[in-house]
Amino acid sequence: MNVGYCTNVHSGTTFEQALENLKTFALPVKQAISPNQPMGIGLWFSEEAVNVALQDGNWQRLKQFLNLNGLVAHTFNAFPFTDFHQPSVKRKVYLPDWTSDARSQYTLEVARLQSLLLPEMSIGTISTVPLAWDERQPPEFFATCASQLNRCAQQLEAIEQNSGVQIQLGLEPEPGCVLQTSNQVVKFFDRYLFSGVVAQKHRVRLGVCHDICHAAVMQESQREVLQRYHENGIAISKVQISSAPEFVQSGEPWTDEVLRPFVEPRYLHQTTVQDDADFRFFEDLPVALEQFPAGLPRSVWRVHFHVPIMLDAVGGMGTTQGEIESCLGWFLNHDYPSHFEVETYAWEVAPASVRGNSMTDSIVAELRWLLEHFPDLGRLNRRG
Repeated sequence: MNVGYCTNVHSGTTFEQALENLKTFALPVKQAISPNQPMGIGLWFSEEAVNVALQDGNWQRLKQFLNLNGLVAHTFNAFPFTDFHQPSVKRKVYLPDWTSDARSQYTLEVARLQSLLLPEMSIGTISTVPLAWDERQPPEFFATCASQLNRCAQQLEAIEQNSGVQIQLGLEPEPGCVLQTSNQVVKFFDRYLFSGVVAQKHRVRLGVCHDICHAAVMQESQREVLQRYHENGIAISKVQISSAPEFVQSGEPWTDEVLRPFVEPRYLHQTTVQDDADFRFFEDLPVALEQFPAGLPRSVWRVHFHVPIMLDAVGGMGTTQGEIESCLGWFLNHDYPSHFEVETYAWEVAPASVRGNSMTDSIVAELRWLLEHFPDLGRLNRRG
């Protein structure tokens, strides 16, 4: 299966914790969703866990576990570098950024681990930080990031030559980051990343990870974003299937009781408000609620808070579930091979009414909904 879920929903920063999470959560999910066929799994390992996993004996133990249980590590999430479930993550999740050798080293360690876990002649994908937080950066910042990424691509080529596994790295645009819209992505790839003749050959290894929730929060059209990447020769290596709370406000004033349950201290919940006159961006939901305590007449509020994808409503408002159909419809019409990963990492901090019975039940419900509504996803094989 080319469809799985991302294990960054599980807490734990050590290799042993990551392995235990697979036993506790991934195995019952696999049994419920794909008991007789392999199932994709999107792995998240902290920098600490990856270092331990690469030691002799550990990666063999992990590979044996995955193979025996029919789990395929087709994709990795290398966005969070360290503890993704600490009490307050906020802006720390974007560190180190792509000017740092530490970011490149961590990414390559993830790639080496994935090359050991996958069979020869297969393709693996990795998602990563969209350069850094805050789009306001000097030109030299972009040049440094491009240099780091192209050196990383050279090492990915060497990994392929040694292992026979091709690894594709996808920058993941996110609201508030250097790359937060598709136009910014295209500009960076064209002006900096692929500006040289040598760099052009890295198009097969450097692309984007498209997160449906992120594009929805930026109130971009899913189909226009994907078509823009496609027309500009930017590989869409991976798709994170995710959904956000959406509140469509009429002309009446409102209280913040609807959105207030989604205020929590662990993650940033970037918020956008679109009305007929303006598009407003807020770094975090509390900032938006403070500025507009009575809302904004005739506007659409969207919050970067990944909610289970099978929900078309949360509390007194809707979700961006319809954006999933728009996105996946583009892929099915273009027969464009990619990896698909359900990513609902904010499950632990979501309101109880959103979480449901248990994490395992929620993940199973998400994957069932996805496969029932989009049964043709499985035909988009990575080998085309």
